Parts: sequence; structure tokens; C-alpha cells
Amino acid sequence: MLTDVTLSTPRPHRVLIGRNTWLSDFSLALLRVAAKPPVVKPPQKANVVKQVLVAREDDIPEGGRVVVAIADMEIGLFRVDGTVLAYRNECPHQGGPVCQGRLMQGVEERLDEERRSLGIHYVAGSAHLVCPWHGWEFDLRSGRHCGHDAARLLAHPVTVRDGGVYVGIRG
Repeated sequence: MLTDVTLSTPRPHRVLIGRNTWLSDFSLALLRVAAKPPVVKPPQKANVVKQVLVAREDDIPEGGRVVVAIADMEIGLFRVDGTVLAYRNECPHQGGPVCQGRLMQGVEERLDEERRSLGIHYVAGSAHLVCPWHGWEFDLRSGRHCGHDAARLLAHPVTVRDGGVYVGIRG
């Protein structure tokens, strides 16, 4: 049997639910929430990707980049081995203009059998982008941070047709 109890001194409201068992307002609120059926949200419309013409194909040189503004964002377009890639111009570290950073080959340190350094070397055929704010380095082909797989650039789908470069934008 549930009974409301009012005490003469100001204390949290409690309810007697058994012989010597009391529940506070907080516990009762949790029970009420648990007893309510879940709210089912109606299905939302899928974000439609619209293709936006952003550049001519010959505007982006091999190994180069073009940064374009689309609506309220900037997109960096890169050409690597003939493929055009597009990333949001926003570093996942602290929001810096990553697409305006330095383009370079990846760097690695080679070690001998005893794990002594043989020096720093450029990795032939690699393409990296370095954020100008804090030096975060990303593999340009995959958009992944070189030392932390979970950190990635936000990629946009690219279509090249009839000499134009189209970038997919959600909206």
C-alpha cells in the first residue's frame, strides 16, 4: 500500500511502500519513467545527397588542390594519381583549415635489427596533408590521421562527368 507522508521538518518527500521501505521523489520519478512505454519517433527523411558542380576537371592539377566554398562550408578538392578527392576544410582536431595545409609525402623512421634509428625518410608514392594549425597529418587517399585511425577527414563523394567536378552534399 502506498501512502504519502508529510514530515514536520523540511525533508525530501518520501513514500512508504512497505513495512519499513521508503522511496524518495527521485526513486519514484525513476519508477515512473521506467513504467512509461517508449516513445516511437516517426521515420525521418533520409538526407538526400545532391550533386553540386564545384570546378572544371582541368582546374585541379595532378598533385594539387583547389578549395571551394559551397553554401556555408568549404571543400578541398585534391587530385592524386588521376583521382579527384573531396574533404571538408575542417580538421577533426580543432577545426583548423586542414585543406589549406602542406601537401607532402609521408615520413617514416627506419630502424635496424637492434631498433636503432637509420634516419627519417620520405615514403615514395604516399600523399599526406598536414593541418596548418597543429600539424595533424592525414593520408590524402583515405582521409585517415597517420597515428590515430579514429581521426578522419570528412569525405564527400565526387563525380567527374562532362569535364565538370561534382561534389555530393547532404541536405
